[in-house]
Amino acid sequence: MEKKDLLIKVLKEYGLRPFVEDNVVMFRYQLKRLFCVVDDEKDNYICMFYPNFYEVVESEKAAALYVSNKTTREIRHLKVYVDEELENISASSEFFFDSEESLKLGVAKGLELIGIIGTYIAQAMADYSKEIGEPDSEIEEETLFEDLSNIVE
Repeated sequence: MEKKDLLIKVLKEYGLRPFVEDNVVMFRYQLKRLFCVVDDEKDNYICMFYPNFYEVVESEKAAALYVSNKTTREIRHLKVYVDEELENISASSEFFFDSEESLKLGVAKGLELIGIIGTYIAQAMADYSKEIGEPDSEIEEETLFEDLSNIVE
């Protein structure tokens, strides 16, 4: 069975309704729109992508970079990153599988983590604001990265 067909089968077993367009498998999970780009490579690698789930305001740019990096280090099955314009945070669950059973486990873990990542990031952003002592206020751009380096140390 091809990787795309196997992924669709597993998603349907979880009660999801995948839609396929070209090499992209799209589906909704907990009102979130997720994507899996299924390439023609023979490797058994899956990437479930959850784009732009958190909009970054100007005063949160350093916090978004810090929180995304920290989250990616702490949650191994998930990558969290800020886009090039520093305007949105996205996440992806990426894993290899060697059987249908391991694909099911990978998809289940990915869905579990994607289900909570929005709340996790919002809380981490709030915690970051408290750590630098300026909750919910604009931070001067000159001191933004200086404050970040103090927290990292």
